Amino acid sequence: MLPQLHRLGIEETPILVIDDVIDNPDSLVDYAASLAPFPPEDRTFYPGLRLHLPNEPIVVDYVNAVCRILANLMGSAYGLRNFVVQSVAFSIVTSQPSELKPMQSIPHMDGADPLHFAVLHYLSHHENSGTAFFRHARTGFETMIPQRTGPFAQAREADKAAYGIPSGYVRGSSNGFEEIGRVEARFNRLVVYPSNLFHSGMISIPIPVAAASPPTSSWTVRDNPVLCRENDRRD
Repeated sequence: MLPQLHRLGIEETPILVIDDVIDNPDSLVDYAASLAPFPPEDRTFYPGLRLHLPNEPIVVDYVNAVCRILANLMGSAYGLRNFVVQSVAFSIVTSQPSELKPMQSIPHMDGADPLHFAVLHYLSHHENSGTAFFRHARTGFETMIPQRTGPFAQAREADKAAYGIPSGYVRGSSNGFEEIGRVEARFNRLVVYPSNLFHSGMISIPIPVAAASPPTSSWTVRDNPVLCRENDRRD
């Protein structure tokens, strides 16, 4: 296991990257395969299939193992003493670029609370994918907080007039957003970032629904929209 801490952008937002995070990732992939097929995600803008994990022993052991690893790292990176798991899901991108709504074609954040965190666990050997992070060019915002929602909404209206209606998957700097960093997907790599940071999946070739069966699918274990929420913060 090799943890890395990166700070992105002008706001220097911490990003945790942990390679080889669990001892037997193939068993988790096999478990995911046993749960297929996954239902389409209809509660968020996630462009594909998503299954919230059941409360079974293998899931409890998996979540506990990851939380033990994160316990000290979340303290050093974000000043947290403890946190709680809100949700965990297996996800796979299947939507084709032509099927996306405009909101799915620009970077997004999962809320304006800086104490919510997203945790992604890559369980695919597919290359040329991952997660990218962005700055909104017109405002300079890299993260969202409640005080910024109004100015950001106004600036996005100006973006629409300047750039038109976005389409397809995000490809680097575009539509009024500047890429400030990225994390490449790697099998058994875990990534943690505040969910109010502008981000987008780097999607190379979405997997058609008919072919979306493990273990060849690009599985993601992630929070929806947050995995960990702070209970207590260091002074």
